Amino acid sequence: MSSLSRQLADYACALRYEQLPAEVLEKARACVLYQLGIGMAGHRLQTPWQVMRLMRAEGAVEESTLLLGGGKTSAMNAAFANAALFHARVQDDTHHTSHLGTVLISAGLTLAEAHGRTGRELVEALVAGYEVAAALGREYTARTTPRGFRASGIFGVLGAAVVASRLLQLNSVQTASAIGIAATLAGGSIQPFASGSEEFLLHNAQAARNGILAARMAAAGLCAAGAALDGPAGFLKAFAGEVGDTQAVLDGLGTRHEILNVNFKALPVCAGNQAPLANAQALGREIGDAWLIAAIRIEMHPYEAGHPGIACYGPFRSRVETLMSTPFCVALGLLGWPVDMAALQRFDDPQVLALVQRSQVVACEELPMLHSRITVELTDGRLHTRRMHLAPEDLRWSFARVAESLAGMQAELPFDPQTLAELAARVAQLESETEWRDLLELICQRGDG
Repeated sequence: MSSLSRQLADYACALRYEQLPAEVLEKARACVLYQLGIGMAGHRLQTPWQVMRLMRAEGAVEESTLLLGGGKTSAMNAAFANAALFHARVQDDTHHTSHLGTVLISAGLTLAEAHGRTGRELVEALVAGYEVAAALGREYTARTTPRGFRASGIFGVLGAAVVASRLLQLNSVQTASAIGIAATLAGGSIQPFASGSEEFLLHNAQAARNGILAARMAAAGLCAAGAALDGPAGFLKAFAGEVGDTQAVLDGLGTRHEILNVNFKALPVCAGNQAPLANAQALGREIGDAWLIAAIRIEMHPYEAGHPGIACYGPFRSRVETLMSTPFCVALGLLGWPVDMAALQRFDDPQVLALVQRSQVVACEELPMLHSRITVELTDGRLHTRRMHLAPEDLRWSFARVAESLAGMQAELPFDPQTLAELAARVAQLESETEWRDLLELICQRGDG
């Protein structure tokens, strides 16, 4: 029987645009529009500018556009910088615990521009990349994340290698090697979320860059271990602790269309905090006066409650700590404040801190993922309990809803409504796109930050 990497490669190389359902094609366009918009909404954050300046200072063959700073650099450097920008707000798309769009779309756009590929070829590559990375993540992230590994960094690079292989027009043998090379370039821990530091942006940036590197090395003739993923000392054994049932990864490959299970975030906080925050906003409207709150019990699925950074009660020193902290996010919701970059940096606000200190995060076995139950006790002893579940339709948006959501973020975008409308119109016809420089220049922010 062929190795796992070869079977994934066979699927990726066999995928044809004509075979893809209309809903899959629309979701691919929605992912691209969402990622470009969310990425540019992070243009005021400093880390992406730091990354861009470093990539630009290195000097390289001019292949692909830097969305911050402008100008061109190599496809690998541009993918690294653009992925860091895409991930900066931590509002990027999610599949289980992976933020695949930041990795796959940055790698795909830079290579499409560098090699003159069409939008149709980009869509094929992205669907294949999402399917491979998401199928692996679906089956193994519950084992890799508790061991301390970042899903975006380890599964994302495999998907980026598939995207790059498609755009470089590699055959199945070469694509299998690209996946195998990417497996040995995978990495990233979740400690930054416990510590409140920002180097986690580099997980996605490096995954995008390394995916391109893996495919280009395979194209140059480097052959990877056939059992790079499922060997006794391979990727799965190293990151998941066991090889497990690899057939589960392959079951439904190309028919499940995992891109349809990719979620979008309404707010720039951790995926695990989307339901508690939305629940707290509704509960805050019900209660009215947050000063009446004496105690807050926040119940979550154990996997979410145990994730590093979730049960953080301060002191807060960084936006990473606040966007990960469920008590902080719930406090913003109960207060009824807008949840934006400014709110996430109110580290010493007495109203927020008072509610944080009255909070308790509780792991609850009976609650499924993406469910929230919050019980608020008032100073007079009355209890208010509210449960919320974010259903698929709350998270898996149509192209039109993505465009509407970005329009609602206009104040945080670096371009005017007319430019946003033009961007949406061009991405709506993504398969016809050939002038990548023109598309990217439409939203590119020049300067040094």
